[in-house]
Amino acid sequence: MAGNTPAGPRALRRLGLVLFLPLGSTLLILRISELSPCSFASLLPPSQFTYQAVTMRLRYLSPLLVGAMLAPLISAQKTSVVVPQRYATVEGASRSTYPLSYRKVRWQMIVDSSEICRQVATLRSFEFRADGLHSSAGYAAFQLKPTIDLYVTSTSAKTMGKTWATNIGGAKKQTMFSGKVLKLPAFTGKAPVPHAFTVKIPFVRPFVLLRSKGNLLIDWQEQQTYQRSSWLADSAIYWRTSRPANTQIWKNTACKDGAGNQASISIASKGASPGQNLDVNFVLTPGPGQKLDLFINWLGLSNRQYGALKLPFDVTGFAGMTQCSLATDIVLTKAATTSPVSWPIPNDPKLEGLALYTQGMAINTKAMTLVLTDDAYLVEIQPVGGYSSAPVQSVFGPKYSGSPTGYMSTAFYAPILRLSGVIN
Repeated sequence: MAGNTPAGPRALRRLGLVLFLPLGSTLLILRISELSPCSFASLLPPSQFTYQAVTMRLRYLSPLLVGAMLAPLISAQKTSVVVPQRYATVEGASRSTYPLSYRKVRWQMIVDSSEICRQVATLRSFEFRADGLHSSAGYAAFQLKPTIDLYVTSTSAKTMGKTWATNIGGAKKQTMFSGKVLKLPAFTGKAPVPHAFTVKIPFVRPFVLLRSKGNLLIDWQEQQTYQRSSWLADSAIYWRTSRPANTQIWKNTACKDGAGNQASISIASKGASPGQNLDVNFVLTPGPGQKLDLFINWLGLSNRQYGALKLPFDVTGFAGMTQCSLATDIVLTKAATTSPVSWPIPNDPKLEGLALYTQGMAINTKAMTLVLTDDAYLVEIQPVGGYSSAPVQSVFGPKYSGSPTGYMSTAFYAPILRLSGVIN
């Protein structure tokens, strides 16, 4: 029969094709040992998974049929996930010195497994990325030597507390990084943000996370002689009170027009929730003998592309401006003569978490001159009253020397990570 086996199946047989079939809480691992009219599939039940004994006759499988069988499995599987997921291509609204800026520190982070996978993730590494605007001043290279343990814990991001041991509970420790130097590269960030993930922690072995069993807890301990750097990681923040999460994504204080006019913006500390206003404050700084009497503000959805333009787009030379850039796209515009510019937000909870970008320009209507603001911001629409839960949380303790507790933000707050492996 082997001589009659089609070329396609024969090639697959040589590869020892393995299929991972998730069946609810059961993971069925199916190895195709031989593809012929008389062959059978064999089951490989690893000890950590429950399984069902299944015997099936494999008839002739054409390459097209094999492709059809594999397509839904391949499409559902990922090799990496950014957590929290909504920051995959969006800059976080905060930054964290923990854990990368410290020698002698303890840091824990919990990521709810629902944010990582649908059923199971086999993780092999995680990565940090540098904070956006603050890295433009440059980060010096820095070396750490952490011990990093991972756990599958019943504690969630919402229930995480300041006590290290309570967060772990009865979970089994798995040491994934130890005894090695972790080199943080010198880094100078440039717009647009977010930056690429550049600090990678590879694991010594795969770490299996079953969503049904609990959440991911990272426990980082660095015990070298205390030293602090300024290697800030891009971070997510979910405020528990009514206030907008925002961050500056562009800044160049040298931006001005030929008459020396300048302008800047900031985000008001209240509002920015469905049914409320997003208030954008502006400050106009006229040049000698000048008068700026009109301000145009806009909201956009991107800081990377505006039509055919790649952002930020240098407008030096246009209308006499120097060192000015268009840093966001333009979707909605609004004019004002007094600060702030108020943007009513529709009362729709589906808008929660939406990232908006804003910039503006000041105009001298008599002289017909204009200048862009020397900065631009990202603003996240927040729930009314703030967040009652979030998919991530962290605890930190500088100069750690065995204290049973650490410190926590009043918000849900943690670095943005990229987890890599096989994720289903």
